[in-house]
Amino acid sequence: MEYKMNLTDILSSNGISTIGETSQDLLSKFKLNWQVEKQPLILPNGTDSGFFGIVRTDTNKTFATSKEGYQVFQNSELLELVNEAANNLGLSITKGGSFKEGGLVYLQLQTGSINDIGENHDKINKYVSAMNSHDGSLSLKWGLTNITISCQNSFWSAVKEMKNSVRHTASMRVKIDEIMNQIQKVQKEEKTLFETFFKFAEVPVNQNHIKKAVNIVLNIDLEGGKKSDLTPYQLNRLSDLSYSIKKELEQKGNTIWGLFSGVTNYTTHKMPGGDVNRKQSKAIGNGFKIDNAVYSEFAKLVL
Repeated sequence: MEYKMNLTDILSSNGISTIGETSQDLLSKFKLNWQVEKQPLILPNGTDSGFFGIVRTDTNKTFATSKEGYQVFQNSELLELVNEAANNLGLSITKGGSFKEGGLVYLQLQTGSINDIGENHDKINKYVSAMNSHDGSLSLKWGLTNITISCQNSFWSAVKEMKNSVRHTASMRVKIDEIMNQIQKVQKEEKTLFETFFKFAEVPVNQNHIKKAVNIVLNIDLEGGKKSDLTPYQLNRLSDLSYSIKKELEQKGNTIWGLFSGVTNYTTHKMPGGDVNRKQSKAIGNGFKIDNAVYSEFAKLVL
């Protein structure tokens, strides 16, 4: 198969301007206008434990414990850092929010959009996502995100599993140049990602592809196993995944793109856990791992 798509023909700037919005405006807009403190933990006998609690001051939510060397990185500092990077790169902060009562926060820079993927002519808005935690679950990280307009699937891409990161140390505040280099690296990686999506739309799907996807997502072997051996829970999950795949194949065509979209539809809308937990899962949890495992498996067909 010869691939002749010129990505420069389909990339377009589609940022939403934040000119005129102050830092406080943006923090309030994304519900991130609150502080975190590192508070000393005192033993019952009144002596210092040597450990600290990481506490959200407006709710008194304690996210984690830490030692002296841990540096709190405020939401306002994340916004300042991301905004400086955005200005230097000609981008805009367009989205933001939090999970786990504020334990994980994120901001997103819209980098543009691409159009006409597959038979359904899908449009994808493209973002670079900056993620930070107050609960010790991750360092400051950068990665790719897309939202497919036809079904609002979000795919927190990990071409390299978000290895772009900065640790919570005092030096993180002086690493803006390094962070901008990381964002530029992510922007280069996204070209491979979206070229792959177009190639997915050119490859017809078959039953073996679907069985492989089911195995990755649910750890169910449709080749060697029997449905009668599955538990009620497994049968329900298989039914939900089958519905998502069937729906997306009908909309997007019988291609790997349709199959992949069926998987991301499942992890976005059908996977157990409720909407809030699914959104978090798509960012850093099992949904994230599933999407990327399926992407990596089928990327082998076209790269």
